Amino acid sequence: MGDAVTPHALITDEGPKDWRFLLAGFDTLDLGLYVAWDDDWWEGIIKNLNYYQAEARMGKPAVWKDTEAGPCLILPRGKGANYKWHLQFPDMHIFIAPFDKPKNLPNVYVSPTAKSLWLRGVDQVVESVVNLIQEMHGQVCQVQVSRVDLAADFYIESGITLDFLRSHRVSRTRSTNHYENDGVLETFYLGRKSAPIQARIYDKLKKTLKSPESAFFLALWGGPVQAWRVEFQLRRALLRQMGINSIDDLKQQAGGLWIYLTEQWFSLRLPDNANSKRRTVHLWWHHVQRVADLFGPACAISRDALDIPKVPADWYVARIAGCMAPLAARLGISDLDEAIRYMLADVRAKLGEKDWDEEYARQRIRMQENPDSPGIGGSDVPF
Repeated sequence: MGDAVTPHALITDEGPKDWRFLLAGFDTLDLGLYVAWDDDWWEGIIKNLNYYQAEARMGKPAVWKDTEAGPCLILPRGKGANYKWHLQFPDMHIFIAPFDKPKNLPNVYVSPTAKSLWLRGVDQVVESVVNLIQEMHGQVCQVQVSRVDLAADFYIESGITLDFLRSHRVSRTRSTNHYENDGVLETFYLGRKSAPIQARIYDKLKKTLKSPESAFFLALWGGPVQAWRVEFQLRRALLRQMGINSIDDLKQQAGGLWIYLTEQWFSLRLPDNANSKRRTVHLWWHHVQRVADLFGPACAISRDALDIPKVPADWYVARIAGCMAPLAARLGISDLDEAIRYMLADVRAKLGEKDWDEEYARQRIRMQENPDSPGIGGSDVPF
């Protein structure tokens, strides 16, 4: 998916003046699972879920360390009226309904992380979901696609303006919204968030730099380039209308979905004709439309082919260092080594009041890493 649709393009009319294709694929894939839980294990699962959920409601998400599928977090609330319990594993969120056999609706709802989708691809992610449920003594009878977000990233050095989008948009929805920061566009929305379709055009680099969990995009793009994303959020109602129920349906029709979304539902066209359907498609948007060829099995990215960076630890080191001078000044300690020794002793005392192993596991799961796998620091801590 890293091959460019066009290496470089120049246009003279209003809008992006140059661009380069970066990436395209599935950013969200929510699944409804029809699961038959093992009768001998179901009572124990409920007992543990209720126990840890009650613990989570007292404060932080609870750590359930000894599940058959590995450690996970139990959050205080589930999803909507159907799914009582919320489990968070490093690469997915799982919501479980309080009945052990599938009925008219899925009794398990799964949201894989964007990182797992981009790095492993749809097939491997779905396989890992099914395997995890099996490890927890559940049999997956059916997998239904409940929500999909299709996305394409472009390097656009000059960015995209609100005036350009307003003056060039041709769409089947009149509902728009936007977010600006100091007069600079960051996100443009078409359609309401709860609608069957919502489109978003936004400054993906800015959002990525604000979220350490999204740092892997920098490696996929080849660095911190000025990346803008075109993204479509598709809910179950639209997918059902399109005849998309299973994963195979989605893989076979993803390209056709992108064509419909970028040609019929929304497009950017030059204001050169009173009839919007006859207006000339903007040259950049032509290349957005051509991304349809890349959706499907070929859009999966091999994890082994990329050196994906961890969330930078120096982000936290810089903030600790930034607190040292104010701390020393308040304590009246002018010597740096003495101030560090004081800080370490005080921090150790405060951390001793907590369950360090549990807090460490909680943070590893939140950063989408296995608590049992070694980090980049290993055990060679210098204090």
